Amino acid sequence: HLSTPSAEIINSILWSDRGEGTGSKPNPRGAGTVFGSDVTAKTLDGLELKYLIRGHQPARAWDGPCFDHEARVITTSGTAMYGGMPFMLTLDTDNLPDSIEGFRSSVQNIS
Repeated sequence: HLSTPSAEIINSILWSDRGEGTGSKPNPRGAGTVFGSDVTAKTLDGLELKYLIRGHQPARAWDGPCFDHEARVITTSGTAMYGGMPFMLTLDTDNLPDSIEGFRSSVQNIS
């Protein structure tokens, strides 16, 4: 349950990465898993959510948000540590964008 997550679930939420294909496998970074588009769909649909917005893998979101798994997984970056553009994704939860372009227009450069 997400209301009282176990240490294993917290670890998985913090360190899992989206991957190509389907299914899941151990993450080569040593924590969490690498999950495919089918895992994204099952999880988001089961939780009645539209998107997973995640904030790691700065190299993946080098110059703005990165969209994967039919644009349901959105990777952001708030750091310039690896040379990318730090940005903030500001969303109105009552009026979520319905396209990648809508999400891109919600980006504010914070450097």
